[in-house]
Amino acid sequence: MLRNIPNKIDQAMLKDIVDETSWGRYDFMYLRIDFANNCNVGYAFINFEDPYYIIEIFRTGDDPMAGSEEPFPGPDNPSKMRRSVENAEHVGEISA
Repeated sequence: MLRNIPNKIDQAMLKDIVDETSWGRYDFMYLRIDFANNCNVGYAFINFEDPYYIIEIFRTGDDPMAGSEEPFPGPDNPSKMRRSVENAEHVGEISA
């Protein structure tokens, strides 16, 4: 599953993008379209013939960070952080 696809990309555009690195390495692609709004819904299913081909599609370009994870962002809202900590403290407790 490929997520976060810009909604104005159509099937042909997505195929061109994927074919830049993976031409002939997949046998199925489905980009769901919202016909009422004439755009995609942000995700596609691609079946690669070999799982190793999946890695190559993300290891392209000059960006050394391409295909690697970014660190998870820290909390940016103190009240949300406080609620999360309070909720985490009560997980698993049974009220009597």
